Amino acid sequence: MHSYSLTPRIALAAGVALAALPRLLSGGDPADLRWMAIGLGVALLAVGIAWFASRTAPTEAIATIGDSAALGALAVGFPSPAFVALFVLAIAVYARRTAPLLAIAAPIGSYIVAMLVRLLVGVLPSAERGDAITSVILLIVAGFAVLAARQTSGGAVAETAGTSEPQAASDDLRNTLARE
Repeated sequence: MHSYSLTPRIALAAGVALAALPRLLSGGDPADLRWMAIGLGVALLAVGIAWFASRTAPTEAIATIGDSAALGALAVGFPSPAFVALFVLAIAVYARRTAPLLAIAAPIGSYIVAMLVRLLVGVLPSAERGDAITSVILLIVAGFAVLAARQTSGGAVAETAGTSEPQAASDDLRNTLARE
């Protein structure tokens, strides 16, 4: 069992809301403010559900999915291509803790769903659709780069550990034979 801390997740959601607020208030559409509130509310709900569900979970899978869902909800409410950096951060954090495929699929899938929701409800202007597609491609490339870097560093550690095991076994065998 692992700990799922609520405080940093709530602080992140509040920080995103505060960062987006000046942009929305400086001439933003009132509908944008409504979507921001909806995105923040759904994100906090997703974090709460993930916290409740992960209390007894033996793996980080629920936390990965819950955090990705919360980021997706925030992406619906806060339209910014720069938001992709938070999804890459989620991939980097969870690539160390959970299955690599889940670490990349959950955030990418969540971002794609968020952009599709924005498109379907009509709050993704045609001028921003190209940015949304570029952001998805950037997220996929960056996600695979993070996983590749993680696998490379993980492989070096495993290789070093693997080469010392036969040496230790040889030393044990040599000591056993010397005693006999």
